[in-house]
Amino acid sequence: MAWNTRIAGSATRQRAGVRPDAIVPSPRDVARRALPQVIEAVLVPAAILMLVTAVATTTVAIGAALAWGLGALAWRSVSRRRVSGITILAVARLLGRSVVAFVAGSTFLYFLQPVIGGFCLAGAFLVSVIIDRPLACRFARDFGVPRQTASDPRFHRVFRRISVLWGVVGIANAAAGLWLLVTQTTDVYVLASTALSIAVPAAAISASIVWFRHTIAGGRSPDA
Repeated sequence: MAWNTRIAGSATRQRAGVRPDAIVPSPRDVARRALPQVIEAVLVPAAILMLVTAVATTTVAIGAALAWGLGALAWRSVSRRRVSGITILAVARLLGRSVVAFVAGSTFLYFLQPVIGGFCLAGAFLVSVIIDRPLACRFARDFGVPRQTASDPRFHRVFRRISVLWGVVGIANAAAGLWLLVTQTTDVYVLASTALSIAVPAAAISASIVWFRHTIAGGRSPDA
């Protein structure tokens, strides 16, 4: 009954001119918010890796990309700028990949780890649905979803469905990355995998936001 009352109020506010943007950001707003993070945490390290590989060894290139990631994180911390979950995750993955590659003395392992990580992350999304703690809810705030919306139990089922979407898309993306790794040259792999690592999540994020906004704009319970 309380839900119906809230929905009726939501529908009234929409007729009065309140848009879903007040609750969930549009894909354009998310892109504006996430693009600087993607450039800093994904595109620049990939560019450094390719450029340094052209003039030095792959090991040196890996070290240069790691130095950029750690330096950017340190600069944000020292300057008291916000460090997003995306940046922390990207730097943590970069650090782990580099350490394993240096210790094992294998650049192949450096490129294989994102594939393994992709499968693991996709699995984590699916497992989070099984244990009823959807990861989509945890990541929502990084993309501008207000705290009160992300933590609202009424939207729990929507986050569960979005988590399933991310799990399935993640497995497909990791499988494509594995195929590229074993069939293409290093340069082609870096270019293609970087493009996939941006395009696929961007498409999944856009689909998730449109889905969520459609639920709100439709004025119906997410649990329906």
